[in-house]
Amino acid sequence: MALITNTEVKSFLKITTSDFDSFLTTLIDNVISYAEKYCNQKLDASANTTVYKKGSGTEYLLLPASLVNSITNLYYRQLPTDTWTEETDTTIFTLDRDEDVFYLYYSNGFFKDYSYKVIFNSGFLTTTIPGTLKQALIEMTAQVHRESGQSQDRIGLKSEGKNIQGVGINTIFDKTFERYENIFSFYRYMSV
Repeated sequence: MALITNTEVKSFLKITTSDFDSFLTTLIDNVISYAEKYCNQKLDASANTTVYKKGSGTEYLLLPASLVNSITNLYYRQLPTDTWTEETDTTIFTLDRDEDVFYLYYSNGFFKDYSYKVIFNSGFLTTTIPGTLKQALIEMTAQVHRESGQSQDRIGLKSEGKNIQGVGINTIFDKTFERYENIFSFYRYMSV
């Protein structure tokens, strides 16, 4: 699942040919990557996330995302040289939520001298993508398409420097996506 599609961006840009499809796919991927980096979490639920945590000495581990859908696997080991052991009894670990904070509850407890590998699915499912987020991603992709030209992709750059006939020219793009960051801030996960 993609948060936005070529078809949606082409419709917004009023593009009717498929000449730019691969370029638009690249721009969409870059825009989504930019948004996910800004939000400190995956926004697209199409792939799982793996995190490594030290045991907390409690029955709970804080998960580094605010859009967790499900826990896929839980592994543990005591020493870094040990192989990972999968917890196969899925009835003894569950996903708990306290407002926008997700915890993994494990009835055996997360021992302080153990390491844990948690694989979980997070992000928006196809039916739950907020309209404001979808629209911001479409508009960002369109903006980058208009400003970049097909051979130049500058998303994420703070500035671009050129030397033209011995004269240094610096173009600053720093505030290009500020408008969209205000929208993304609603989905930003502040790590603890």
